[in-house]
Amino acid sequence: MSFDVTEAHIIRQEYGWQNWYETFCICRHCKRATIFVLSESVNADYKHVHRTGLLKLTETLNRYTNVKGFVSLKDAATRQPPDHLPEQIDLIFREGATCLSVSCYNAAGTMFRLCVDLASSSMLPEGEVEGLNSRTKRVIVKSGV
Repeated sequence: MSFDVTEAHIIRQEYGWQNWYETFCICRHCKRATIFVLSESVNADYKHVHRTGLLKLTETLNRYTNVKGFVSLKDAATRQPPDHLPEQIDLIFREGATCLSVSCYNAAGTMFRLCVDLASSSMLPEGEVEGLNSRTKRVIVKSGV
């Protein structure tokens, strides 16, 4: 497939040089539009891209960029995780938020429940405690109590 890029917007920069873009593109075959997320390639001349501008390049953009994805409903409707989450819980929360935004409620519930389990399991005392054996701990974690 080939696309004509009509607009490009820098959304962030990484490593002090690598621009990431949201690009409005039109398919040459079906004439439908999409927004691709592109990052400048580590193997390309990024200085040339910065001097010339992404839209003014005469060669194919594949020489200079990598397609990282496309913008869809899941991007517009997703919820951001709370600040300062451990990395593992942050990743699981983001997956749950994506599931929720595309109406996969059972999957979202499962992911959010896993976040609660991971966050609360470290709060339980170690070893055997009177009235709190390993079976009871599992029930507490599974029930969210």
